[in-house]
Amino acid sequence: MDQKNNLLGIIPLLINNRKKIFLATLVVGLCASFVVFFIPNKYKSKAIFYAASSDMAKPEYIFGTANRGMEFYGTGEDIDRILTIANSDDLKYRLIQEFDLFTHYEIDSTQKLARTKVLKALNSKYLVTKTKFDAIEVEIEDTDPELSARMTNKVLTYINEIGLNLLKKSQMDMMQTFINNIANREKQINVLQDTLSHLRKSLKVYDVPAQMSNLIEQAITTEAFMKKEEARLAKLKTIPGVHPDTIRYLTGQVAGIQAQLSSLQGKNRSDFNINALVEGMSQIEQLTQQFTLSKEHLAFDKERLKQLEATYAAPISSIHLIESARVPEEKSGPFRSVIVLASMLGFFIFYILWLIARDSWENSAFKPLFEGE
Repeated sequence: MDQKNNLLGIIPLLINNRKKIFLATLVVGLCASFVVFFIPNKYKSKAIFYAASSDMAKPEYIFGTANRGMEFYGTGEDIDRILTIANSDDLKYRLIQEFDLFTHYEIDSTQKLARTKVLKALNSKYLVTKTKFDAIEVEIEDTDPELSARMTNKVLTYINEIGLNLLKKSQMDMMQTFINNIANREKQINVLQDTLSHLRKSLKVYDVPAQMSNLIEQAITTEAFMKKEEARLAKLKTIPGVHPDTIRYLTGQVAGIQAQLSSLQGKNRSDFNINALVEGMSQIEQLTQQFTLSKEHLAFDKERLKQLEATYAAPISSIHLIESARVPEEKSGPFRSVIVLASMLGFFIFYILWLIARDSWENSAFKPLFEGE
């Protein structure tokens, strides 16, 4: 009941002071209208673009050697990379220097924390967002509509430049890796070539198939001739009256042929024989395989390097522009009528509360105690 009476008691208070409330609120509205008149208009310029896929900077996609087709529009990491670039202090400081924002925002560049202050001023007018369609939107608000548009378009330029620099650096690092690999493989090939040449000379192995065929043919011919002479010697020994010198000559000839056959077959130590050729052939084949494989890898690295160089020189972009910034024709703020009405409403509520508080104090039992003091 007391609460109801208190609420009903407020109504007469407001009725009795209605003129004061009206006039005070009106004065506040007039003052707010006068103040907001001096607040400059703000204009917002906007640009929209898509992040380009990093596939466009990879030779395997450009030359069609990848397992899948090239993606032209970036997703995931590509969008995150562009958003990071767009929100980086490096890009913003470039913008500050390009348009002399210290002067534009009336900040003394020589004072303490000047860079922090100008960056905060820019951040309050600078917005980069990703749309629900995975596009990226850049907005810059300023009191100068032309400056707003020029700054927004310059942001696009900087995003593309920084994005390309990152891609080009990655390509350059990869090219340097292949250049180093090529140099190392060429050294390896030279060592293998020298080793093969030395081994061929030391083992006298140059054309394995031809030499092996020749040695086998010699061994077969020599063995056949040896058997023939052995049979002839054995026959002569059974014939009476054969001169001993003939027997001794044929015996020596057979022994020479046997020694020659043993040499060809590798039974006796020899500079070059079938066994030596087989042993040398195994070493040479192993080195030849390494040499061939190294040359194939070298050819692959050189081809890959050519593709990287062609990709590096190719004109690409890190963004796909959808809508460039145009000079805005309509202001984005301030909304003066809203400011005036909000000021009047705020003061109206505050003034009523102040009247209620004052009336409560006048009728309070504690007032005489304070006045008596």
